[in-house]
Amino acid sequence: MVLTTNVKNFNQAANDKSKRNLKGYVRGKTGIEGQSYKIAHNKSTISYVALEFYEQSKKRYFVLGVKMDSPNEDAEIKKRWFCEEGSFDDFTFIEDGKPATDEQFKNNGKKVVLIRETYEAKDKFYRRMGNLGNGNGHLISSLEKDISNLKNNKGQYNRTLEILKKQLHQTKKVQILLDEVSDKLDLEKVLHCKLIDDLEPFEKAINTLKQQIITQKDEHYRKISELENISRQLTERLQQLQRDISKLQKNQFSYPETTQQLRSKIQEEFEKRNIDVSVAVFAELLELKDSTWQNAVEGYLNTQRFNLIVPPEYYDIAAQVYNENKEKIHSVALVNTQALDYSVVPQKNTLADVIISKNKYAIAYGCYLMNPVVCSQTLEEMKKHSIAITPECMLYKSKSLRKINPA
Repeated sequence: MVLTTNVKNFNQAANDKSKRNLKGYVRGKTGIEGQSYKIAHNKSTISYVALEFYEQSKKRYFVLGVKMDSPNEDAEIKKRWFCEEGSFDDFTFIEDGKPATDEQFKNNGKKVVLIRETYEAKDKFYRRMGNLGNGNGHLISSLEKDISNLKNNKGQYNRTLEILKKQLHQTKKVQILLDEVSDKLDLEKVLHCKLIDDLEPFEKAINTLKQQIITQKDEHYRKISELENISRQLTERLQQLQRDISKLQKNQFSYPETTQQLRSKIQEEFEKRNIDVSVAVFAELLELKDSTWQNAVEGYLNTQRFNLIVPPEYYDIAAQVYNENKEKIHSVALVNTQALDYSVVPQKNTLADVIISKNKYAIAYGCYLMNPVVCSQTLEEMKKHSIAITPECMLYKSKSLRKINPA
């Protein structure tokens, strides 16, 4: 999972038909494949998976990994990747007997910068692993080189065998000549017998070597076949990874349970009244001009990005639905689109100026919330404004400076 950033299937080594997914591992699901799983608990869970590498040429360590947050059984897993210099001993994976939070997770005392996007993590991992390239192309190339080397070795063994065959043939010629003159002189018979005795160990050694070469050839052919099969499997895996990455790079939203509950209730009431309008979540209506300010926008909006938006003419109906369900649903806001100023536009150099939307209600609400927030690059510049924020989520407001959670 860490090397490929693929989080689709797990336990493939033990069972290639495994249905177990990432949430099953993070939340401690147990059981037998094909049967129902037992869940250890329904509390918030944090898990880390990391690999430590030793870069021999530069005599240093580095770590690739992923931090996974599972608020509850129903919520999607939030994945944050990291690529850091150092060994496992330098990291605070555990703090006070519990997995470290974002703020507690540090490398040599310095907070680890977590990577939000899977494609960005994949690119950074590959570059840190020595420009591995797209997928497993480099590995396949290496395997093909190994196959070529094995084939060259096979040719070398064949040439050695031919030389030995020629030497044996020459030896047999000598034996034939000795046989022809053996009847002429007793001395020659003695020499002949002696030569035969001397040649016998040599022939045995040649036969043994021939058998070893044949055995090694068979082993090399087997390894070549295995490597070619691995190469085909890696090619198929690369194609699957590329398909998986394409799916992962599509935007996927995960909202608090109360947001989903109120949204469903309002939508049901609209359908009963034949109102053909969708109840929207503020966050899903927004896009960013510049991803540099993504953490700042999400951190400043915080839970407000999960507020619900309906057209002004249907606000009163939606508000009545909320009031009727207030005992069960709370902590989610319904935006009063009747009270928004639709003549206002995003002010230059503010957080409102870095968002875009095709929804006029979202634009008006975004201007209301973020037009007062000036985008700044330095702490000195922030002091000149009533409210200001940096890309690193340092917020200056109410005459005070604080770091906000980048969400």
